[in-house]
Amino acid sequence: MDKISGLSFATAKSNLKYQDRDDLLLITFADLFSSAGLFTTSLTASPTIAHCRQIIKNQPRALLVNAGNANCFTGQAGIDAITAKTTNLAKLLELEADQIL
Repeated sequence: MDKISGLSFATAKSNLKYQDRDDLLLITFADLFSSAGLFTTSLTASPTIAHCRQIIKNQPRALLVNAGNANCFTGQAGIDAITAKTTNLAKLLELEADQIL
């Protein structure tokens, strides 16, 4: 794959969805990155959608995507999972949690 200036990509096997292949993607963005988002209008959107709607207003610096788990209808447990993952990832990347989609 060709490099894209200002972006870094990493994948990993987290065993969340698949046991035999990568199922987690992390993309980090350079400081001078502009972002925009297009979100569902569904009234039953997952907590991840609500989270990203708020974060996109900031200048996101990372995007974490896991395969096969939309985190839908998880209520407070889903919100808590998002908070835990973005907080821990922010520490590793030396970012603020509100910079991670």
